[in-house]
Amino acid sequence: MALSSKRFFVAAVLSLVAAGVFAGCSSEARLVNVAKKDSHSGTRKMAVEGLTEQASLVEVAKDSKYGLTRMQAAERLDERYQAVAQATYADLARSRGLDATSVEGRRAAVHKLTDPKRLARVAKKSDDPYVRQVATQKLARMSEPEK
Repeated sequence: MALSSKRFFVAAVLSLVAAGVFAGCSSEARLVNVAKKDSHSGTRKMAVEGLTEQASLVEVAKDSKYGLTRMQAAERLDERYQAVAQATYADLARSRGLDATSVEGRRAAVHKLTDPKRLARVAKKSDDPYVRQVATQKLARMSEPEK
């Protein structure tokens, strides 16, 4: 993202804060609100990047109405919250909750999946034939004996 674009997004977020849209909230809560609800993907991405607490990232990964924002939050979750990350990836790979770049989002999500049960569900239920194939191949590799 170009520097001028980043400045625009930061200015947009700051203007919302200055306008009192998030009055009475901590800065972390403000960022969560922006990440979950703002209509501009760049602003949501910057909000996710600004989050510092794992609980906030979990909230965005679970509750944002924008799939790519959910994925960005899930990617930042640490070891303690990998079950949440895996559930998010599985949900996105099954074609639920993605926004404008849904094909790319589904395909990126299935590549991040490592949980066999969730991979099996994706292999059966995804609307995308490519995603079903990748999930099936990953499951087959998991079931192969190690050499």
